[in-house]
Amino acid sequence: MALFENKADDVVPYSITPITVSGDITKVADVHGLKCPDLVFPNFGGWGYTEVELDDKSLNNVYSAIGKSQDPLLRSMLWTSLLDNPKTDIEKVIIALEAEGNDRIINQVLTALISKFNKYERQGNEMVNIFGAQLEALLWRQLTEEKGGDNIRIIRLEWYIDLVRSKEGRTHLVELLDKSVKLPELPISQELRWQLIRRLAILGDDKVQQYLANEKQADPSGAGKIAAIAVESSLANIDIKKQWIAHFMDNDNPLPLSNQRVAMGSLFPANQAALHAQFLPQLIAALPMIKVSKDNYYQSSYASNLFAGICTKHELSLIESALDKDKIGTTLYRFLSENVQKAQLCIDEK
Repeated sequence: MALFENKADDVVPYSITPITVSGDITKVADVHGLKCPDLVFPNFGGWGYTEVELDDKSLNNVYSAIGKSQDPLLRSMLWTSLLDNPKTDIEKVIIALEAEGNDRIINQVLTALISKFNKYERQGNEMVNIFGAQLEALLWRQLTEEKGGDNIRIIRLEWYIDLVRSKEGRTHLVELLDKSVKLPELPISQELRWQLIRRLAILGDDKVQQYLANEKQADPSGAGKIAAIAVESSLANIDIKKQWIAHFMDNDNPLPLSNQRVAMGSLFPANQAALHAQFLPQLIAALPMIKVSKDNYYQSSYASNLFAGICTKHELSLIESALDKDKIGTTLYRFLSENVQKAQLCIDEK
């Protein structure tokens, strides 16, 4: 356990104490009498795995510590504790992220933030629009000002695309596709073009069908065909959803598993929760058939992808009712159970 004090240009541990955790409460007698720290971190050095929940004082001071610390491992662990804490001030997180220069940590933080915003969207939480717009603005400014090395800028662009919800952000995506805007020293690769089109499909942009048709013609490769499936299955179109679910149930003329897995992972993005709810009873009813007709790899994809993102009590009760190991088998039960746990957390956090 490390006790830290804030200095002008760093956050410095002034006491590091080895601890053996025993029981519900472990007293640390060696720190009695020391001055009160600005930050306490029980997993300093990261030699053992533990989830760390910061006390109120440490939580208040951790934003400054992240900005000052020269230790990437410590910063990464502090970021983890910060992002896992429901009391975290997201606006302060976005401000602190602006100064982060380590590519792995930037990716770590953006991964957690976009996941959090997707959860907000499923919860109907207005914070997705408030803080999402702030993060969009930060990332776009960093991209257009050529801040960071090539790897950092690619990471920022990829997450920016997945983040965009605002009208202004959607305009930027279209401008990048149309090449009316170019980012300094950052060409838009074929893979990024597909990612841009998929995001526009999720957002319901009017131009997406034309973009899709053009890109299919421009990129007839195997990777292009897979990317086109991700775009098409993402569209908020009930007939397309029905077609793909029919493919999942087809045991006579099945599509390649690679195609089906991409569609499963793309079918119900966070802003299409109502469509997801509409098809949930059909997906649940098919579980016994999936058990007997599909292999374990297919079953894991089916249960992990098609039941992800549940965040209402009614839908949770539906998938809980399907948790019968005798009827659906061990593999489906395992991955469905994981989504039940995630749904319970999502509902509890509303």
